[in-house]
Amino acid sequence: MAITNCKECKKEVSDNAKFCPHCGYTDIIKDRKKAEAETFAASPAGIITTLIILAVVTLFVYSCVSDGKRREEEYSSCQERGRTFFKERGTWPTLKNGRDAEEFISEHCSNSAANAIFLEPKTETASSVVKEIDFKSCVKTAKATTDSIHVPHNVVVNTKILYMVKIHAADGDILITCSKPDRKMTTTITKGK
Repeated sequence: MAITNCKECKKEVSDNAKFCPHCGYTDIIKDRKKAEAETFAASPAGIITTLIILAVVTLFVYSCVSDGKRREEEYSSCQERGRTFFKERGTWPTLKNGRDAEEFISEHCSNSAANAIFLEPKTETASSVVKEIDFKSCVKTAKATTDSIHVPHNVVVNTKILYMVKIHAADGDILITCSKPDRKMTTTITKGK
């Protein structure tokens, strides 16, 4: 228990007193807490605490700003790759299904995981899988495959005896060939460009 002077009458009062017994001043505890806070703020510990808080806030703001800028750059880069992707395949500005290519690109670039669809492939390798299947089932399977995935594709040949569809994926192309005379489905995967 310390002795302090009353702010009003300047007489000695216990710093735990709720009011001054001499003049009735009631803010003694409030004045003591304010003085302690001012003393702490001016002390080395107070200055260090303030600097640490300031540094944490600055790092947080910088992180948010730089993350937003990085995302903006990724989005712009994705859009440019998407435009190039469709122009190279001759499907700009309207996709084969009638959808606007720019709308498709914006939708896919908004999703950072989906924007990998427009990444340029690095190497080229091809592999084929041949399966015996009747022509109608083969065509049905090929169409179901292209309808179930959300990447650009082109029907290359569509006759009574031959059906070919090329699917353009992020890491290469897939060519599905259905042959009525051979009763075969050939799936050729070309990785890279």
